[in-house]
Amino acid sequence: MRSGQPIPDRILNAPQLSQCLEFFFDSFWVLSTCRPVGMGVGSIPVTAIMDYGRFHNCDDELMHDLIHYVMMLDQIYIKRESGKAKVKK
Repeated sequence: MRSGQPIPDRILNAPQLSQCLEFFFDSFWVLSTCRPVGMGVGSIPVTAIMDYGRFHNCDDELMHDLIHYVMMLDQIYIKRESGKAKVKK
């Protein structure tokens, strides 16, 4: 690395996503910009996920999968961010 520090193990050994899952992971990060602003981390609105799916011409099956995977990733993200907030207090 530029800083002279070794590359962290979690980056060196990061899991590889199959190409079919990359769409959902990328969608999650784009949709993270739609979170409501407040005292804590808010959930990505389902309406934002559905709008995103329509924009990408998702059929019913893909839309269902998009909603499912984004919401699952969102739950993990919120849990992780909530844990960080507790540690800072």
